[in-house]
Amino acid sequence: MKKSQAGFLDFCGLSLAEKVALSKSPEQRQAAALPIEKVTKEHVLKVEPMKWWEEVICVLFLAFGVPNGAITIPIVTTLLGYFVVGSIPRAFAYLLMALLPLAILPQAFVPATLHSQLAHLIAKYFSFRFAYEDSIMTHDPVAVHPNTRPQILVAPPHGVFPYGNILSMLAWPSLSGHHFIGLASSAALRPPLFKQILRSIGVVDADRHTAQRQLEQYPYTIGISTGGVAEVFVHGDEEVILLKERVGLIKLALRTGADLVPCYVFGNTQVLLSWWFRGVENLRKSHSDRKMRRSIPRTHSKVSRQTHCCHAGTLR
Repeated sequence: MKKSQAGFLDFCGLSLAEKVALSKSPEQRQAAALPIEKVTKEHVLKVEPMKWWEEVICVLFLAFGVPNGAITIPIVTTLLGYFVVGSIPRAFAYLLMALLPLAILPQAFVPATLHSQLAHLIAKYFSFRFAYEDSIMTHDPVAVHPNTRPQILVAPPHGVFPYGNILSMLAWPSLSGHHFIGLASSAALRPPLFKQILRSIGVVDADRHTAQRQLEQYPYTIGISTGGVAEVFVHGDEEVILLKERVGLIKLALRTGADLVPCYVFGNTQVLLSWWFRGVENLRKSHSDRKMRRSIPRTHSKVSRQTHCCHAGTLR
C-alpha cells in the first residue's frame, strides 16, 4: 500500500526562525509536518497563546489596515480634527496630503514581508494551520523541470474579507519553499494603504491576462477565492460557496495546462459579520442589498481570534 502523503503543519506554533528555515529546506518541511492520521481535534482547534502586547499590535494593525481602515481612519481623523487640530476639514486635508503619494506611487512585491515579525504575529493571532492531502508541489526558481505544471489554488469561502487566504500567502513559503501570487479585484488594490499592504505580499489584479502571465513565470502558482464580492454578503452562520458559474478558472487551467488545487479555508466566514440596518430588511432581500450592508468585526475575543485552517488537495 502506498504511504499517505497527507500532512498537517502547525504554522502558527512555529517560531519566525523556524518558518524561514522551512522555506529553504525540503527535509525540514517534511520533518515539521505531522502525519494526518496522528492529527487530533486539539491540534486543529487550539488557540495559539500570545502575549498581551502581541495581541495589541495585531488588533491595531487589523483595525487600521485592510479592510477596517476604511471605517476607522475617517473616524479617528474626525476625532483628531475636533479635539486636537481644531478643524475637521483641516484634519482631512492633512490626511489626504499624507495618502496622496501612496495613491500615486506603485508598490512592488516585497518577499521579505512574508517573513516579517508582523506576519508572524498575525498568523499566531488567527491560530493559522495547514492540512493537506497530497505532497505540496515545489517549483525550482532556477531550473524548471519539464514535468512542472502551473498551479491554481482555488480557496473558498471568501467571507466578508478573506483573512485566511492572506494567511495562506504568508504561510505558503514554509509549506512549499516558494510564495504564490494572490488575485484580487482592482478596486481592493487602488486605495492607499490597502494597495501597499496587499501588493507587498504578492497580490495582483484578478484579470485574465494578469493571471495567465503569472502562471507562465516563477512561482507558476496563483491563488483565488472564487466567490469574490458575491460571497461577502452571505450570512455569517452559513458556509456557502459560489463556484458553479466560475467557468473562467476552468478555461484558464485548460489554456495554461495548470493543475486546479481545491482548498478550503475554515474560519473565513466567522471572523467578520455581514451586517445591515434593521430598517432595510426588505431591501436586503432585493438586488440592492449590496449597497445597504456594512461589514463590522465581531468584538468577542474568542471569536475575533477564530482558528483558521487551510485544507488543500490536488486535482490534476
